[in-house]
Amino acid sequence: MPAPLTRLRGRRTSTVDTVKVSIIATNPPTGDALVLEGEGVSEEHALAVAKARVPQGWRTVSCRRH
Repeated sequence: MPAPLTRLRGRRTSTVDTVKVSIIATNPPTGDALVLEGEGVSEEHALAVAKARVPQGWRTVSCRRH
């Protein structure tokens, strides 16, 4: 006889709120600007993610939380 089927009862899934941050970075020699976004579980983590995307030699001008 096959094993009985088991039913999954209403499993709860935990949701983690995320924080989104935008950074404006500029390239000083050319004046070009980029808007880069980061997302994380905290503002510090989201900011670190966004800063990691800033190209080398560019400067962060502004940061904003969404």
